[in-house]
Amino acid sequence: MKGPRLTYTQSRGMRDGTTRYATGTPCLVKDSRGHAIASGERYRLTAGDRPFDDGVSPVISELLLVAVTVVLAVIVAASLFGLFSDTISPSEQPEILKITSISHYSDSGKLTYAGIITLKNIGYEDIQNRRHGMYISINEERTNSVIETLCSSDFIPTHHYGVRLIKGAGPHGDVWESGALGVIDLSDKMIHPGDLVTVEVYRLDTGEIISRSKLYAPSVFEE
Repeated sequence: MKGPRLTYTQSRGMRDGTTRYATGTPCLVKDSRGHAIASGERYRLTAGDRPFDDGVSPVISELLLVAVTVVLAVIVAASLFGLFSDTISPSEQPEILKITSISHYSDSGKLTYAGIITLKNIGYEDIQNRRHGMYISINEERTNSVIETLCSSDFIPTHHYGVRLIKGAGPHGDVWESGALGVIDLSDKMIHPGDLVTVEVYRLDTGEIISRSKLYAPSVFEE
């Protein structure tokens, strides 16, 4: 007497998105690569007749979840430690021509509140004197002082309201060399003890500020 008849069930994904199931007697079923498929195994064919591994999708999901978690952790840590700080704002320009001192005394040593500002090129490159000018601000308010050239010989014939003269090795000639000093002599009593003085160097052609330096004027007792 014959035993129970064995059957197999085979499923195949159709082009219209449905799945077809077929039941029959056991037989050797092979895929396009010639590999035998066990009876009763359920598989789904993809483009190119290659079986799709249903276990791949959960693995990819877990990897993506881990990657997103790592990225979020990096962003949070960077924010806490300030790694993503804002770029340099216009108020934080580099200091190239640095104010080294402010004097209230004239060259003869008399207290006239002369407003003599000494500057030094602390940058690594020379500054083209004829291509730059200066703005002078006192207590964060820009004065009407006019300095449209850093070359001392060109400055003399210009209209330079509020500025008596500029002089020194830096303003002398075409370039203000790195390490060289220069003096801006403002009109008397423009600067008082304790005033915050700001010197900005700008490009004549574009108006771009290339250097900003600040210093509080000393009291007369510190001179």
